[in-house]
Amino acid sequence: MVTGTGLLAYPWEFAIDPDAGQAIAGAGVGAVCVAGAYHAVRALRARGSRDGAPRVVDQPHAAAYWPVDAARYPGRLAPAAPPAPWADCAVAAVAACRAVGLGTGLWLSVLHSTRLATLAPDLALVNCFGDVYRHALCPAHDEVRAYAEALVRDATDRLAPDWVELEAVGYHGFRHASLHDKAGVPVGDDTAYLLSLCFCPACRRLFTAWGGDPERLAAAVREEVRRRLAGSFGGDVDPELDPAVRAELALLAEVRDDVGAALVAAAASPVRAAGLPVVVHAGVSPTTVGSRSPLTPALGALADAVVVSTDGRDPADADDDIAAAVRGVAGGRDGGAAAAVLASVRAFPPDVAAEEQVRRRLTGAADAGAVGARVHTFGLISDTQLRWVGSADPWRAA
Repeated sequence: MVTGTGLLAYPWEFAIDPDAGQAIAGAGVGAVCVAGAYHAVRALRARGSRDGAPRVVDQPHAAAYWPVDAARYPGRLAPAAPPAPWADCAVAAVAACRAVGLGTGLWLSVLHSTRLATLAPDLALVNCFGDVYRHALCPAHDEVRAYAEALVRDATDRLAPDWVELEAVGYHGFRHASLHDKAGVPVGDDTAYLLSLCFCPACRRLFTAWGGDPERLAAAVREEVRRRLAGSFGGDVDPELDPAVRAELALLAEVRDDVGAALVAAAASPVRAAGLPVVVHAGVSPTTVGSRSPLTPALGALADAVVVSTDGRDPADADDDIAAAVRGVAGGRDGGAAAAVLASVRAFPPDVAAEEQVRRRLTGAADAGAVGARVHTFGLISDTQLRWVGSADPWRAA
């Protein structure tokens, strides 16, 4: 059930509450996408009243929530198991959802792993200053692509979902690091993008092979970031930048898009081999960083559907983003049908604080051309918010 409204869900919820699947179905939601591999998180649970159930679930590192066989992973990279109470809980979550007739997908955060990037810093992202970002792996490395493919194959084989959704399959960059981030100056989207450009050895080699000069570009980006941090500048890339540097920034964007598409192709291959739909989480801006990848034509051509982030966006702007995504994937995949577009919607403040606001977001996405939505997140929202999601589904009514 790729189309329609699906609820993104943390797997430990089904271990805490054996009736969680029934609660979702009873609220009128028809599909769930279970987080099978996820980054470190401390989640405050708003629902449930069972005695002894935790209110805060603390997952101290990225983990896979199924029985992982390390022999299936080449090289140094393999996912860790979560703390004992939650081991293999994705298996129970999938079974619980299927038992009540819910469409059941698998949601995988692929490269966002502080544990793995710390264990293998030579495979991590590196900014223009040479700082290693230990919260994510760099997709330009062959070893990282092999890991991504192995992770998705293992999850698909073990959990047998109806479809697979891929998140954090590109250049993760500066933000959403699962650390206590501190900054004494504003860091706008454009500055965050500059801080997200990777200059690790693999990216430098690729950029050189494409005709770029990584040393020159890294120096120019360093100078621009220094200027912004010194003056709290929050606008676009400085219009006074040397035209040659601007051209190299554009070339680097092409390299990054190509690397991202190669990573998605590797991660999607086991899903395709299993005959299942592939869904990729994306953003419409070409400078998208974080757990979503920029929605390029190449990315759209690799996916059966793309989930477009509207997090933190004004509803009208979110509708515009969905419409832009629909136009962006219109070319289709391998000459076939265009990828479906789904809206990523948060069912909690500050995005929404009432049922009518959830309805506005979902109906706006439908009117803009989306054929479904992914709503965050079972495990954070209350039972009241869950009912909002079920009652506001415009695709079910259609």
